[in-house]
Amino acid sequence: VDIEIVSEREELDVTYVVLELKFENTAYAKEIITNKDSNELDLSLDCNIFFELFPFHMVISESLNIISAGDSLTQLFPHIVGELVRDIFYLIRPIITLNWSQIILHSNNVFEFTTIEPLRKQINENNSQTNDAIEINDSEMLLTMSSQRDNQETYLRLRGQMLYLHEWKTIIYLATPVLENLDVMINTGLFINDLSMHDSSRDLVLAGTQQSAELKLALDQEKQKSKALEESMKKLDIEMKKTDILLYQMIPKKIADRLRNGEKTANLCETFESCTILFSDVVGFTSICASLTPMEVVSILNEMYTKFDKCLESHNCYKVETIGDAYMLVSGLPERARNHAAEIIDMAFDMLDTIITVSNPTHNEKLKIRIGCHSGQVVAGIAGIKMPRYCLFGDAVSKANLTEQTSKALHIHISDATYRLLDRKSYEFEERTKTTINGSLPTSTYFVLNKKDRSGNIQIRPFHQVFEEMKRQEAEENRSKQSKISKSVTIDDSLPFTSKSNGFNQSLHSNNSISRSTGSVELTASTRINNNDVVSHLTENSIPNTRISNNQPLKMYEAASEPPESIKSFQGRLRSRTCELL
Repeated sequence: VDIEIVSEREELDVTYVVLELKFENTAYAKEIITNKDSNELDLSLDCNIFFELFPFHMVISESLNIISAGDSLTQLFPHIVGELVRDIFYLIRPIITLNWSQIILHSNNVFEFTTIEPLRKQINENNSQTNDAIEINDSEMLLTMSSQRDNQETYLRLRGQMLYLHEWKTIIYLATPVLENLDVMINTGLFINDLSMHDSSRDLVLAGTQQSAELKLALDQEKQKSKALEESMKKLDIEMKKTDILLYQMIPKKIADRLRNGEKTANLCETFESCTILFSDVVGFTSICASLTPMEVVSILNEMYTKFDKCLESHNCYKVETIGDAYMLVSGLPERARNHAAEIIDMAFDMLDTIITVSNPTHNEKLKIRIGCHSGQVVAGIAGIKMPRYCLFGDAVSKANLTEQTSKALHIHISDATYRLLDRKSYEFEERTKTTINGSLPTSTYFVLNKKDRSGNIQIRPFHQVFEEMKRQEAEENRSKQSKISKSVTIDDSLPFTSKSNGFNQSLHSNNSISRSTGSVELTASTRINNNDVVSHLTENSIPNTRISNNQPLKMYEAASEPPESIKSFQGRLRSRTCELL
């Protein structure tokens, strides 16, 4: 076989090559003669009957004019005869130039056309918007429909074969409409009887409708399942968030994420060189609990801790734990921070502002807390398996607890280590006497009284009013106690003493003594004073100072003034007993 390239060209990104085969074809010639003899027995068919079998056919001339068209096609396009094919239809496939030679060359291919204009553009023009809405709603239920395809439902699509007629020198296009379902058929303005009854066009449309109904039902079921799945996923997300919130309250987020990734608890332990720890507890909590029911105690603690937790949101602090009325915070871990001491002190001031809003329901008194802070090195890690907790270990924890125990109501007590980390210009301090913390050497501790703004002015906070009122009450109580002490001073009835005269010592009852040369009496510190009687070193001319067991000096009476009657009687008894001894 000899093959020769006759021509070659490119058109629309397609290369067309014409080949000529040269070989002996005598066997094919004999077959043609045999077929010709057999074709003589074929029956002829009238063209009208043939056209009736294909209601969507088109007879196309060499100039691509439409000579004849089927009845159904004529109903859709009354003036189709005499028009050019390219003026009414657009060739979808094959991808060729629509001309006579190309059609003849590709006559074995399936040709598919679509109308250039929508068929029902002019039908029900007033109700076009309503129909479009109905079409869109219907098409949404189809699985294979898209928004772009919804707009093409009113276009007629034809698919068929091109046959060359030697007798007429024309091409006949035997086409059938492409209708996926009844909705598409109605949108194109066709009816079921417009389709050919001799092929499967009607069956395909009805089958497509049945398939569409099944797909619609399946789609509805899938939508319901998808909706139920989405709701389940939303509920799962909500529960997961609740679980995360609960977990992050027990363990810091950074540590919890590492624990989720499968890290061992031993690897989560870490040493922090510097952090600040805060302890607080309610002043007089034991006596408060004695006058309340258990539910009232829980209610008070819940209110207090809830308000403290809200304050945490604005500070870089982590709540370690709560035990009874004790509240423990730390700053500087697990995320290291340079200003951890200032964060804790600012949080402490907010806690003092918050605690005055919580009252004891029995006496309607405002609760008071004392706060202690210390800075130092700790080891932090996870302790436990079933109930894991993020715990702190180290001497700094014990020292922070002791600073809280030695604090006062509505006071922030800090150690010297915390004091060195704070800015002196930002806070006002009061130094306390040196105290021993956890067995160490005596060190200085401080009260943080106030916080200053950038201008150096003291910030007035809500708890200051309660603090000043508490100080006034303490001052009044101290004055009342001193008044009661001054009224309860008495002298013991027995006054044992010794006398000394010319080197002669004589013991009487005790170590008390009377000096003859100086005329004075020495009394022990166990002397009790009552009813404003005053015991002094007595002489005939003067009454000097007297001291009692607490070394507090009493009032001195001068000789020029008239002594009280009790003093006169006591002096007389003392002189008579002195004379007896001499």
